Amino acid sequence: METLAHKLTHSFEDKENIGKNERIASAVSGSVLLYRAFKKKSFLTGIAAGYMLFRGATGYCPISDVVGSDVASAVLNRN
Repeated sequence: METLAHKLTHSFEDKENIGKNERIASAVSGSVLLYRAFKKKSFLTGIAAGYMLFRGATGYCPISDVVGSDVASAVLNRN
């Protein structure tokens, strides 16, 4: 039986549009924001934290997708 997290990460596998370093930065900043959201009881900070953690876990950024920015491909094709 697949978990929800497994289904989510694999459904965005082919849509990866951010690079490894950006994923790490998103996961770290999302963790810090989540800590602050719980500490200050801030709903909006919690939403931002969830978004950053989603980016870090999946490698997919819906905003970059809409804007048309594909940082991962740009970095990979630079060489």
